[in-house]
Amino acid sequence: MPSEREHSLSSAIIDPLNGYAWFGTDTAPGEVVEVDLSTFRFTRTLTLNPGENSLRAAVMDSDRNALFGTYSYPGYIIKVNL
Repeated sequence: MPSEREHSLSSAIIDPLNGYAWFGTDTAPGEVVEVDLSTFRFTRTLTLNPGENSLRAAVMDSDRNALFGTYSYPGYIIKVNL
């Protein structure tokens, strides 16, 4: 079940081979929300640390790590093992 803060999705990564998508929120602190693409249901939510806010950019590397960039000064890159 999504939290009430998961209304402001601002970045996304999709992994169609494994059937999941991850969305970063524009909240403080930021959250990474996992969605099962076969059911379009929220399956997990990761709340980031204080100061890791407003996730505006996202990419996935070949090791299935997500890198989320914050919209802050200074900017941060948060690595999340998917």
